[in-house]
Amino acid sequence: MISDKGETKSIFRAAMRGIVPDKVLNRKDKVGFQTPEKEWLLNMAHELHQWLQAADIIPFINQGALIKKFDSVVAGKIPFDWQVWRWVNYVRWYDITVNH
Repeated sequence: MISDKGETKSIFRAAMRGIVPDKVLNRKDKVGFQTPEKEWLLNMAHELHQWLQAADIIPFINQGALIKKFDSVVAGKIPFDWQVWRWVNYVRWYDITVNH
């Protein structure tokens, strides 16, 4: 939540006063925990490609287009983008939860 003064995470900051040092709470350069999705995608490309094969059973996903873009990212023909990572995770989630 943003306060009336434009401060992000205002409720969290207020709740942590007296617990977390003010020096930390007053920082304006905070970023979320960053995970290495690009590295995971590239290091697990073979396995992830196999997971994407399951997309053929999801009626609203164009498996061919999805795999083509995935392969282009892995080959370095186009830059990594979050959409591809989300597709991989969605297809895997769908396969595990709907098919099992």
